[in-house]
Amino acid sequence: MKSLKSLIQEHGMAAHNDMIWQLMRPSIHLQRTPTSQSSIAPGASRLGGLPHLAKGAEWPLWNDEPLAHIATINLADLPAIETDTPLPTSGLLRFWYAHGCAPWGFDPKEKGFFRVTFEPVPHSDTALAPFPIERVSPKNLSDLYAGGAYSPSLLQFISQPTLPYGDWIDQFAPHASVLDDTESYTSLVTDLHAAQQPQHRLLGHPSPQQGTMELECQLVTNGLYCGD
Repeated sequence: MKSLKSLIQEHGMAAHNDMIWQLMRPSIHLQRTPTSQSSIAPGASRLGGLPHLAKGAEWPLWNDEPLAHIATINLADLPAIETDTPLPTSGLLRFWYAHGCAPWGFDPKEKGFFRVTFEPVPHSDTALAPFPIERVSPKNLSDLYAGGAYSPSLLQFISQPTLPYGDWIDQFAPHASVLDDTESYTSLVTDLHAAQQPQHRLLGHPSPQQGTMELECQLVTNGLYCGD
C-alpha cells in the first residue's frame, strides 16, 4: 500500500501537506482471514462466527430477540498507534447487532439494537456460545443469516492513516475547506481508503455512505427522531 506521504505527492497536494497531516487520524485496520469456527481459540480476535462466553453469561437481547455477534476484539492484540486512544490496552470488546431487523438508528425507540460490551479481564472458564435461535420469533426466522452466525474470520491488525471526506471538513474543520474545493484531495482520500478495503477498522475517521453522522447520532441519543 502506498504511504500517505507518497499519495500527497502523487496527487499534487504538497502545498497543503501540513494541513492534511493535521487532519489525519491513525486507525487500526482489521485484516480478516476466513477460517472454521473450531479453529478459533477462546480469547482470539474474530470477525463473525460465535463468541466464547463465560459460563452462565447471558446472550444480549433487543426487544426480546437475540442480537447477532459481529466481532470480538482482544485489545491486547492491537498495535500501538501514535495518538491518544480511548481504548483500554487489555480486555475483550464484543460487538452485537440486530441483523434480522436491520434498524437504521434514526429513531430513539431503537436504542439497544446495537451494543458494544467490554470484558476487562477475559474469563478463563469460557465455552463457545451457540446462537439462541429458540429466542427468535417466527416472523424473524427467515431473516436470519446462516442460523444466526456470520462466517467466521480470524483477525490481524495493521496501523493505517485515515482522512476525512469533504462533508466532514465543511462541518468540523472549516479552516481546511480549501481542500474540499479540489478534486485532487477527493482523489487522494479515495485512493487512500481504496487500499484499505474492506473498511473494517477501529478508530480513525469514518467512511459514511450518506454524509456526516456525528450530529444525527447526538440528536438521536438525546431523544430526537431523525428519520424522514
